[in-house]
Amino acid sequence: MNKITSYLYLLLLPTFVASQNLIENGNAEVSPIIENGWTQISGDWQQRTISPLPQEGNAYFFAGANSSAELFQDVDVSDNSANIDSGNQYYTFSCYLHSWPQTPTDQGRVVVDYMDSVGDILDTYDTGVNTRTDEWVYFTDTRIAPIGTRTIKVTLLSERYQGSNNDGYIDDVQLVEGEGLTIEEFDEPQFAISPNPAKHNIQVTGLTGHSNYNIYNLIGKKVKTGTISQNKHINIEALTNGLYFIYLDKHVLKFIKK
Repeated sequence: MNKITSYLYLLLLPTFVASQNLIENGNAEVSPIIENGWTQISGDWQQRTISPLPQEGNAYFFAGANSSAELFQDVDVSDNSANIDSGNQYYTFSCYLHSWPQTPTDQGRVVVDYMDSVGDILDTYDTGVNTRTDEWVYFTDTRIAPIGTRTIKVTLLSERYQGSNNDGYIDDVQLVEGEGLTIEEFDEPQFAISPNPAKHNIQVTGLTGHSNYNIYNLIGKKVKTGTISQNKHINIEALTNGLYFIYLDKHVLKFIKK
């Protein structure tokens, strides 16, 4: 683990490592699945343990022998309504997808809906379909819960395109409440990221000259580097949605790409 990765890990430790997964039975470790946290709409959802081996634990989600399968879990976040309605509550979702090696490939997918008290959808994260057959593919998303969010619905989907089994596999489904995850600087208080969260560009306010910068994702991988000066912007359109850290010489700030 390099110096930057270690530093970012320590910054994240109180927020993420200590946080509890809000998804019940997110690894399909407890069977039957539909009696332990999940509601089945279609398919024959069950555990699978081999071919491939699980990404995490001893089992993963398998849709059974059918053409189309859907499974969901509603996570009640109403107890955190005060933070949500202040516009400062973040949630991080993550999962792994894998498919059986065949042509055409069966496709797994996960959709996360942020819903209000009457079930209207306020925001959505969609992994898109996965067609990788050689490894588990990691998907993650960090975002502000829209004001009014009371339920986060996580839906697992799998579509069959070949054979008898529906082989879009899903594992390690997690939803973590980012308690204490505020947008602030860790060093000098005169520096700030604006806008934050941001979709296209960010600007570092408080700079008086030029500064080299490096941007790191949650696992400490450098994703962008360059030089920034007063009143100049950094384009972040190519970054995936989530939490990032920008390292400015001796200062570290964090921002959300939405």
